[in-house]
Amino acid sequence: MSKNEDVVIAVVDDDRDAREFLSSVLSEMGTVVPFASGEELLAWLRGGIRTDLITLDLEMPMENGDEVLKKLKGDPCWQGIPVVMITANGNDQGVGKKLIELGAVAVVTKPFELEQLRTTIRKALV
Repeated sequence: MSKNEDVVIAVVDDDRDAREFLSSVLSEMGTVVPFASGEELLAWLRGGIRTDLITLDLEMPMENGDEVLKKLKGDPCWQGIPVVMITANGNDQGVGKKLIELGAVAVVTKPFELEQLRTTIRKALV
């Protein structure tokens, strides 16, 4: 897939290495804007910046990804943005089911295969 300069992907992960890795992988699909916390993402979105997709880590200090997901899906301005959750707990069927029920379009489990991640992101961007 060639890079689409018009696509904006927000990557939210408190782990710098994970954030940089995801940003690097997803940069081939569009413009990536990394955030270290959900609070940073929400502040950015409040600025009215168009965002086409968000990858959101579940396990973060301060405010977990599921709490951020609830805020995103509870706001009419942001509820249409597809959110792909990234988690180390994805093998727990209850966690994945809960995240989908909260509004995530997909749940990707760490460690993930790159092609699985790319395919999930492509589908979410359609």
